[in-house]
Amino acid sequence: MKWILHPGPSTSRGFLGFWLAVWILGGASAVYQWLWIAFGKEVVEVREGSLTIKRNILGYGGTRSVPLGSITNLRASGIFPSTSRLENYLTQMKLRGGTIGFECQGRTVRFGIQLTEPEALEVVQELKPWVNG
Repeated sequence: MKWILHPGPSTSRGFLGFWLAVWILGGASAVYQWLWIAFGKEVVEVREGSLTIKRNILGYGGTRSVPLGSITNLRASGIFPSTSRLENYLTQMKLRGGTIGFECQGRTVRFGIQLTEPEALEVVQELKPWVNG
């Protein structure tokens, strides 16, 4: 800690600040991934004309809602490849993506992380009556 607060003449404070920030971000990412693996869950709800997908860790997390009328091409399939390396990494870490997908306003939305194919097909069949197409 002394070295970080009072660096020597050959070490710049900018480098030390950058180095410390990278370690803090890496540690926060590792903690988040562990929490997701240990306590994370996906909750899918249909209510009030919208499909809501929540990804929670101990009650905290993001929510995405889409109007049921704007959902098309609801399907079950495998992991969707992306041109983004970050998105592919997050999919492999089971932090993003899923085995169920649909189109909504020109974008592909995915959910159902770690579902098997029969489970994904069952979820799609449950949602089909609520979705246009």
